[in-house]
Amino acid sequence: MQDDFVTKSGMRLSDVMLLEYCTYGSYPNPPNGYPKVWESSYGITDVNAALSSLEERGYIRFKTAKEMLPMLTVPQLKAAAAAVGVSAKGKKADLIFALSNVPDSELEQAIPNRKYRLTEKGDAAHKSNAHVIFAVQHTGINVSPERMEELVAENPKIPFRDLIWGELNSRVDKYMYSRAWGFCRNNCLSMFYLVYGEHRYDVAFSQLVEIFYYDVNSKSPMIAPGIVELMQNCAERLSLTEEETFERAKRLTVGTAAERDYVDEIDVAGIIALLVAKRYEFVRAVLKQYPEIDQSFFEKLR
Repeated sequence: MQDDFVTKSGMRLSDVMLLEYCTYGSYPNPPNGYPKVWESSYGITDVNAALSSLEERGYIRFKTAKEMLPMLTVPQLKAAAAAVGVSAKGKKADLIFALSNVPDSELEQAIPNRKYRLTEKGDAAHKSNAHVIFAVQHTGINVSPERMEELVAENPKIPFRDLIWGELNSRVDKYMYSRAWGFCRNNCLSMFYLVYGEHRYDVAFSQLVEIFYYDVNSKSPMIAPGIVELMQNCAERLSLTEEETFERAKRLTVGTAAERDYVDEIDVAGIIALLVAKRYEFVRAVLKQYPEIDQSFFEKLR
């Protein structure tokens, strides 16, 4: 259970994550109910009680009726307008404007269901734990909240995303040195998720090429459909032609070490270019030279 971990700011991880959820505008009592993660990961069986605790400690407060107006649907705004005796006609902006001029005491009764928002204290706590929240929400990067706290404490002036990149890069170097190719490949995937989430598609594509190279040169060579689709996605976002894809892949694969020296570096670049261009029949022709590669990916590609 993660909630044994207390952040440097003195808050339990569950409190930090509840603050994050309170920024979404649906707590308390979200339309689809509370996700099971609160109990399975944090041991919280009564989320409303946990939220009340944050409220008592001054981290969150209920929004005022006027603060709720932009969150309401047009039918809800019309109902509130009718309740306070103002015109219920017009578009959403017109209804909000009309209701915003109603005295607070009258409007409070017309809009009873409120949602939480962060107080100044809560906002400060939320911002100071942004790196922890990122680590929890991006499990693909494979950096724990605890390790994230250590990295930030050691390098407080460096942006935490840069710290994650440095951490992952150092792991890749270590795994390459020890020839732990599976770990090396998985950390490249973590690096991909980090930069892809930042829309850095050029760097993301480079990570995918490296992953692909490891996959086809492993003890059990294979082509992962998910990796192929991601390469196609990145290449499309970068507007790469087939020739440009080949040249990029070739630059990245030449001289790269892997578990096995099975597939020729130039062939790897060629296969990637053909896969990105979705010229699958040509891929089949190239793969006849490499019968050990698992061919089942053809069945899974769209």
